[in-house]
Amino acid sequence: MICLIQDQTNINFLADVGDGAEGLKAFKKHSPDLVITEAMLPHGRAGEVLRSVREAKGNTLVLSAHFDDAYVTEALRAGALGYVLKQDEPETLLSSIAAVAKGEPYLSPRLRGCAVRAAVQKDLPAGSILETLTQREREVLRLAGEGNSSSEIADHLFISRRTAETHRANLMRKIGAKSQTDLVRFSVRHGLICA
Repeated sequence: MICLIQDQTNINFLADVGDGAEGLKAFKKHSPDLVITEAMLPHGRAGEVLRSVREAKGNTLVLSAHFDDAYVTEALRAGALGYVLKQDEPETLLSSIAAVAKGEPYLSPRLRGCAVRAAVQKDLPAGSILETLTQREREVLRLAGEGNSSSEIADHLFISRRTAETHRANLMRKIGAKSQTDLVRFSVRHGLICA
């Protein structure tokens, strides 16, 4: 990927790092115009990287194999300006780099879910209740908001029913939901599902 980008653009790579902690150090050291990162980083610091770049008025492009709305929405709300997939054509990657480097938003053409549109259209304030949920709780919330039972959620996520129920109970406590209707309302209000 680095060779393709260097051959086709005027971008110079300042650092190539292995995890979020290294990424934050490199960002603070080099202050790059553009950061390209994965949605899921070792040691789980992708959100911190995205927020740090956003606070420093930098631009971040997420290049990921993860196309689930929950990942995309989380990245965009944390500060990513663009999100493309590793499965996309090289031309898409190059177009996304050009756009994001200029401060313009860019989404992979493959990402057309309503949660992605909602994430682009409305930004949640820092400290949003969604930020208190784990990635798995967000996935469970989205699936529960779509009306899936705990058994169906477990099947979809390849986890046990008991684990799905535990995640559901935890997220309901965190968001203050008392019923399935509360889950649906919360999911719609925060753009996780379409009304």
